[in-house]
Amino acid sequence: MEYCLKFSLLILLIIVSIVDCELLITPNNEYLYYSGRIDKSNNDCYVYSWSGVEILFTITGSTSVNAIFASDSQGEGNWVNIVMNQFLQIPINVTSGNVTDQYNLVSDQTLDPTQSYTINLIKRNEPMVGNLYFYGLVVDDTAILQYTMVPKYRKIEVLGDSITAAYGILGNPPCNFSPDTQDYYVSYGQMVANALNAQVQSEAWSGLGIVRNYGSPNITANNTFPDYYPYVNPISPENYGHQLYNFAEFQPDMILMNLGDNDYSSLPAVPQQLFESSFIQFINSIKSYYSKEPVIFMACGPMISQEMPGSPCCQYIQNVAAATNSIYIDLLDIQTEPTDFGCDGHPSISAHFKMAERVLPYIRKYMNWWF
Repeated sequence: MEYCLKFSLLILLIIVSIVDCELLITPNNEYLYYSGRIDKSNNDCYVYSWSGVEILFTITGSTSVNAIFASDSQGEGNWVNIVMNQFLQIPINVTSGNVTDQYNLVSDQTLDPTQSYTINLIKRNEPMVGNLYFYGLVVDDTAILQYTMVPKYRKIEVLGDSITAAYGILGNPPCNFSPDTQDYYVSYGQMVANALNAQVQSEAWSGLGIVRNYGSPNITANNTFPDYYPYVNPISPENYGHQLYNFAEFQPDMILMNLGDNDYSSLPAVPQQLFESSFIQFINSIKSYYSKEPVIFMACGPMISQEMPGSPCCQYIQNVAAATNSIYIDLLDIQTEPTDFGCDGHPSISAHFKMAERVLPYIRKYMNWWF
């Protein structure tokens, strides 16, 4: 199905679904603030797939706020967290590809139209769950969008695989992955950003490696993390084609990455020289995208010891860190309690908290971010 329809048909469908005394605020409204990689080539339909993408706005003069979303996820939908005036609300699950479906952002509440409300919509799920399509907001026709202050001047980028994407973080083991058990908003990357009062942008995808993906039968694989990293949306919507990301949109001061464990999740193992040279090449390519070279922190763990005890993966990552003037952070031996496990052996919220606690001193020291 083509979700971002041509202008005239898309607007006609949405307007028909809106009743009297309601107003459609389109995605390109100047008072909507976006964070993360988003395809904005269609003013009436913004598309995104990376976890952690945010839509932020402040509204007054309305008793309700609905968002028009669609998803091309298969079956279990795409989850979106809602934070209103800094309080987490009931999340919404976008399960439909219907371009006129409205999702209530304030549950059963009636807003006071004399008050202002700052609302943040955060994508919980990673690209493998599917793309989200945002068509705008439906509010009372008396509503006014106000300028939202975004005072965070520090910028960090977080790269990784299933650990970073918060795979199974909400699950109660034993359990397998499902979209409702994933929530980037409570991941260690987001915790680090919150503690540092920093803007954060994340690119993470379960199972991807530098040379070899999880379960690959060969030493090398196609569609690894470096292959997908340069794109706005790694899963291309129908008829859109892969669109390269404009790296000038977000220039991070630092990058926190946790990659490489999928390369050594099973046999055959990637040869050391191939792994290290490929990782160095990827880091150098990242540096080339930015006008000011970011400080890079390279983490390893906590799952590598579970998957292949005695694996040399972390030693190889230390070697890469040394070769690229990056800072290595050891995240092994984090999951020491039963409560540290979510689905499929992945870190739970408590484990992510421990990871953030271990990462933060390194960042504060090397970035001189003490307050």
